[in-house]
Parts: sequence; structure tokens; C-alpha cells
Amino acid sequence: MFKILHIAYNVNSATQLAFNNSAMEANRNFWFRYKRGGNWDTWRQVWHTGNISKQADTYDVTTGKVLINGAHGWREKGRAFTRDEAAMLELLRGPANGCQVYRNDTGNVAYGLRYAPSLLLRAGDLWSSVSFGHEANVGNPSFGIRATIGNEAGTVATVHNFWTDRNLIKQASSTDASVGRVLTLASEGGSFGLGGIATRMPANSNVADYLRSVPTGFYAVASTADTVGLPAPVVVGAGYMFHLMRYNTNPLAIVTASLIGGGMWRGTLGATGGINWLSIWDSTNLVKQSSEIDTTSGAVLINEAFGLGAQASKYIVGSLNDATRNGFFRYTAGTTGAPSSVAGFGIMFGFDTNTQAQLVSPAGENGVRFRRKGGGGWLAWTTLLDQETAQTVTAIKTHNAAVVTANAVAFRGTYTDGTVRNLAHINAQNIVHIGDGAAPTTIHGSAMPLIQVGAGTAYEIVDAGTSQTISGEKTFTGRSIF
Repeated sequence: MFKILHIAYNVNSATQLAFNNSAMEANRNFWFRYKRGGNWDTWRQVWHTGNISKQADTYDVTTGKVLINGAHGWREKGRAFTRDEAAMLELLRGPANGCQVYRNDTGNVAYGLRYAPSLLLRAGDLWSSVSFGHEANVGNPSFGIRATIGNEAGTVATVHNFWTDRNLIKQASSTDASVGRVLTLASEGGSFGLGGIATRMPANSNVADYLRSVPTGFYAVASTADTVGLPAPVVVGAGYMFHLMRYNTNPLAIVTASLIGGGMWRGTLGATGGINWLSIWDSTNLVKQSSEIDTTSGAVLINEAFGLGAQASKYIVGSLNDATRNGFFRYTAGTTGAPSSVAGFGIMFGFDTNTQAQLVSPAGENGVRFRRKGGGGWLAWTTLLDQETAQTVTAIKTHNAAVVTANAVAFRGTYTDGTVRNLAHINAQNIVHIGDGAAPTTIHGSAMPLIQVGAGTAYEIVDAGTSQTISGEKTFTGRSIF
């Protein structure tokens, strides 16, 4: 039931108050409206302690309470407390702990930075906390921005750090080597030459001394006559690029150098002294053969070059007489200049076109043929000594050492009747036998060799086993026993 109080000034201006004294507490309220210019405004409910209730304190989370100034840290200071990680998680996960501003004064807590004003935000069963740290003590991680995200069930809780100028410090210059600094790009080039133009050293620099003083990176110099320590041969007025790779602060470093438009070098940089430059081979200063018979001076041999590294290299075609290159070769049957009509392989060696020689092994022969150039042309082929077949030796052969083969025939000759006999041999007891040793006697009686002195008469050697006539006078100065 409503009761209305009407207060009128005139017919065009009045005020009405409406009161509801219902038995239901929620409906006990009153309203008012104004009449202006003869027209009534809409009814407006009047707020009072019966239908609106303020927070009991700034952290009261009762549903429906009206927030007061400083509620949950808004407008005024957030609350400060000291919580370890377990207690901090309990606060963050607790559904009754609403959105708020807070500060945790406990150090090294993962879910917020120490002494950092922080925000706790909630949405459904999810929460997040963001801390804005300012403490920059050495070794203390309580600066920067840290965000923590999780759920009330406790199955999710992740921590992320945001990079700021407090924990992500840029280089002061492109060669600033302070530990932990962020590499930057400069107008002239990048950090240590990365991402831009290589750091330029003064033209009159001592290359070794300069590189000892700088960190790992890329460097360059426009060479002049005053530049010291460049790899030889030095090109004045050229650009040199250096890649310095430092191992420690002794300093021990590896340096590579490149001449723009030229060669490359590598060297070691120590605590003192210069750089021992070693040339690096590349396609401009290490040229391969264009083929296995390319004779370009200084070219690097490739596999099969002149027969090296190959099973067979047929680089002599048509005639052995026209060969001009040293190496291993093979030739086909019927090749001009070969020692026979069959195919074979061999070696060509010489000093120039007039001083050459060839060794070949024709197919089917167990031997080697040799020839050389003489008087500008090739001489006849000669068969070298073959141990497996009989050969005729036409020239005198002088042996300075004794020719003796143990337990075998040493010398063999052909008699006038055509039979072949041993002239001398040595038996298993190393006893030298003169004559044919086929029989067990020391000197074979049936083939007694004769002794001839100069061009005189030939005489038989005394044979103890047969009767002999001694026609010449024999004088014995010693005692004879018969």
C-alpha cells in the first residue's frame, strides 16, 4: 500500500512523495517526483540505509555492498602484507578475494615482485596478477613487470616476465661489451658489425693490437701504407674484412681476413705479437684441372689425372710415339709405336720432349719393355730381365758379388754334345761341388771337367775313384802317405 504526500506551490509546480509500507522488507521504500511547467517528471527512488549498504571496510567483499573510497586499493593505497609463495597462491586462488591493489613485501616470491604495487584481476574462475617492480638492488630480481595467470582450481599457475629498460639494458655503443646488454643497431653499423656495416678500425691501425682490444665481431679497414699486420701480399688502398672469434680474455682468438675482390686468410691471435696469417685456398687461387689430361701450370690434379687414382687412363690415343705427358696410360691393340700388336699399359716419364722414356707391359707377356728417346727419336724397344723365361744376354754382365743360390744350382752350362750340366752347385750341407752334382760323388766321374790354363792343353782333375796317368812331374814337398 502506497501513501502519497502532495506539496503544491501552484497548479504548475508541485512535489509528491510516495511511501510503501509493505510487510516485505525489500519493498519498504519511498519515491518522489516534481511537477514543472504543469508536467510531472518520472518517479525517482530515494536511496537510504534500508536499501543500499556500504562496505564495512575497504576490503569487504559482501555482494551488493556499495564501494567506498579506497575499496580494494582503488583511489587510495592498496593493502600491504607479507606472504610466502603458498600464502600468495592462496590469496590469488581464493574466490572471496576480489579484484584489488596490493603489495607483497616478501622477497623472491614467484607470483609477484617484492615491494611492487600489484593488481589482482578476476573473471569467472580465472585470475591474473600483474606486479610493477622498482627495486633495482644488484642480484635482486624485483624490478620490471611480472604477470601471473592461473585458475581457482589450482591446476594452472604460470609466470611471465615483461622486458623493460630496468631488466633489458641496451648497449651504450655498437662495441659496448657489458655483460647482459642487448645488441643494438647503430647508424653506421650493427653491434660488433652484426646487422649492419662492420666496425671500421683506423687506417693506420696495427691490426693485431686493434683486434686484441675489441670483442668478437666483424671489423674492417681501408688499407693505407701505414696499416700494420695485414696478410701478404698487402694491397694498399683496398678494403679488408676481419671476423674475430674470441675464445678467452688471454686473449686467444681466431681471425679470418678477406681482401675485397681478393683472397682469404686465417690466423691465431695471442696475447702479444702479430698474426701468423695462413692463406685459405679458394676457387680464385686453387684451380682444378679441367680434365684428367689438362696440363695447365699450377692446376690441382683431379682423380684420374694422368692415370693416378684410376684403374686405367687412356690418355695416349693413336700413337705411343706422340706421347708428351708424364703419367700412367693404356693403349689398344694396333697402337702405333707399341712393342707388339696387342694392347697394354705403361708409364711415360721424361724431362722435356727430347728427354723421355717409356715402360710398357703388353698383354699376355710376363715382362716389361723399355725404350727411350735418343737424337730426337724413339729408340728400339728392349725387354728387361725376366726371371720366368729364358733370355739371351748379348752384352757382358759383370757381377761384383758372388752368385750363389743355397741348395740349388749356381752355374749351369751346355756341353758340346748339347747336354746341360751343372758347372758348380752347393748342397744342403753348404759343400761346394765342382761339376755335375746329380750323383752323390763330390766330383762326377762320368763328366769330369777339364782344367785349361790359358790356351794350353786341357787336363783332367785328379779323380780318386778311377785310374789316371799323370804325365807331368809332380813335386811334393810334404810327406805323402799311401
